[in-house]
Amino acid sequence: MKYRSPVETVVIYTGGTRRAEEEIEAGSLRYRVKAVFMSRFDGEAVLARVEGKVAAGERLDRRDFSELVFVPCMRLERSAGEALLRAVELARWFSDEEERMMCVGAAVTLGEKFLDAQQTARLEEVLSVSKVLDRMGERYREQGYAEGEAKGEAKARADAVLELLRRLGPVPADLERRVRAQETEVLRKLLLAAVEAREVAEFTARLDQLAGR
Repeated sequence: MKYRSPVETVVIYTGGTRRAEEEIEAGSLRYRVKAVFMSRFDGEAVLARVEGKVAAGERLDRRDFSELVFVPCMRLERSAGEALLRAVELARWFSDEEERMMCVGAAVTLGEKFLDAQQTARLEEVLSVSKVLDRMGERYREQGYAEGEAKGEAKARADAVLELLRRLGPVPADLERRVRAQETEVLRKLLLAAVEAREVAEFTARLDQLAGR
């Protein structure tokens, strides 16, 4: 009681827990906590909302940060492990590096228990992709200053898309030319497509869709 400041205890319940005791009486002692039941939150809605912001090129904020961290503990249609992987993928789109690293670290710390061996390997791959996006940021800053902001951003994004595709296999020269010919807004969507694609053909189909083929 040195500082005479009120202290509130918050207990976060994961899994399927929907009710819990919030007040304990022990003689003259009464202990009250605030219960937060994660099963009451729609994790699928959170992921869909953040995906929409990323696709639209909108900046992620503190609300996105707090919700992505807890997504694996929310009510889900997919497995908690898959939700964690998606949350980590989306967390890479925070423009602030410190926020990005904190969100990824917190999500992994809270949710890694949900991962099986295959998902753990996928997580390692996802984290390696984040390094590519970090390099894209560096290139954007360098090329943006050298060539004009819009042109520099487009070139940096195209470079990042192609680097991500090369993880999946050889990139045909025609596909590279098509990627480099796109405007910045399309490249933002292609960058997300390159992160999610499991093979070059899957990415090419997405490019055809965006180009109206």
